[in-house]
Amino acid sequence: MTQNGKRDDDFTPYVWKSNDFGKTWQNMAKGIPLGPVNVIREDPKSSSILYLGTDSGVFVSKDAGKTWQVLGGNLPTVYVHDLVIHPRDNIIVIATHGRGMWSWTPILSTNRKKKRKKKTSFSKKVAEQTKAHSRYFNEKMNEAKAGVIPPALIALLKKTISENLYPHDRFQRQWFPELDDILIKKFEEEWQAHEHIRQNFLAADPAQAAALIEAKLGLSAILANHPHTLVMIYRKLISGFIQRLHRRQEEREDILQELLSRFLADKIFRIQKKYNANFSQMPSFTSYFMVCVRNIYVDIVREGRFLMLKRNSETIESRQMEFTAAENPLQSAVLAEEYEKLEAILQLHPSQRWRIILCLKLKLRFPVHSDDVRRCFPNCSPDDITPLSRDFRASKDRVMYKAIVPIFNRYEKNRVQADTLRKWVEGKITLLITHLNKMHQASVYNSKNIPDLLSLFFQERYGHDQKKN
Repeated sequence: MTQNGKRDDDFTPYVWKSNDFGKTWQNMAKGIPLGPVNVIREDPKSSSILYLGTDSGVFVSKDAGKTWQVLGGNLPTVYVHDLVIHPRDNIIVIATHGRGMWSWTPILSTNRKKKRKKKTSFSKKVAEQTKAHSRYFNEKMNEAKAGVIPPALIALLKKTISENLYPHDRFQRQWFPELDDILIKKFEEEWQAHEHIRQNFLAADPAQAAALIEAKLGLSAILANHPHTLVMIYRKLISGFIQRLHRRQEEREDILQELLSRFLADKIFRIQKKYNANFSQMPSFTSYFMVCVRNIYVDIVREGRFLMLKRNSETIESRQMEFTAAENPLQSAVLAEEYEKLEAILQLHPSQRWRIILCLKLKLRFPVHSDDVRRCFPNCSPDDITPLSRDFRASKDRVMYKAIVPIFNRYEKNRVQADTLRKWVEGKITLLITHLNKMHQASVYNSKNIPDLLSLFFQERYGHDQKKN
């Protein structure tokens, strides 16, 4: 009896025999190469001769399964579906996958007088076939050891990468130009380093080889086993992000190198540890990855701005970063999903939506437009719009809340104190951060980087420039 576990990714050969009608079983798989076993047949003329069909050819045993020899000759290394021994003509018919039907005549006589001679001839022929098969296999293995991957496998590798693992519609090659070369090089390194990988691929059919490639080079496998390689795959996208976001051309290369250094030293391992989303949704992972890139970029620029402030006594306003989504199509594409998340969170509070937006703008010192005030307070007079639209950037929170609370109390039923409104606004900011991090299944946002995202969000969705003239 044989068992086949390849549908469960189990390529161990299973061959069993029982001499007591199934009460006990003995394993006969010793000496059979790694790979699924499909069929076993007993020779009708001799119960000690067995024929075994596997995914890599036919094997023969002359001693009831104690030892096995490959049936070579001109029979190719091929997936064998079934074996039938014709009872009259003493011919073995071999059914293969993709290579047609084959027949083989075992040199066994029905005459006892010639049995010894035939048995000797059979042994000699099997030995010759085994030698020929071994010579062919050794030649292929020598090529593999020399770093030569079979051309058919190279073609399958490129096809699997471009069509199944990293399709062009989700991994545009203008942003991932080195993706194919990086993955093929990584595959070649493993091919040269591990003999069992070469054996598995050489014995596999195209479908099995494609499955093995996906297991080795899929995004989740690369992140789990080769996280540094993943950073190199995204390097061009990171570089494009910096070129479009950072206006000072002479600083771009230094920022890129510093960002990659921080990613390789720490951040990629935290992504590896925390990212649990479905890897079939590639755009979500790319968006998550680029948000992490943006956070590190902001930290680098802030640190650099602080050093410049100490060294040259510059003001922060003189070197304020320019986040203009309209001038940065790559950034807009990355942040589009973040905007949708923010909109979804605001929709959880429909009755307080415009109050939240107005208070966030005031708290974070974003410019307040008259439309923002009218959405929150439809009956607000022009005299009350002016105080809410003033520039509070030079004012402390205490002064700002003291100035706006009377206007809030004038148009709302429930009267509040300045400190109560301040705590309410800080609670809403914490709520936004919590919801966004839950959607990412990681701690992506905090009190330091949420203002930048909200600035772009207000500018994109509500059409008012967030920079003071």
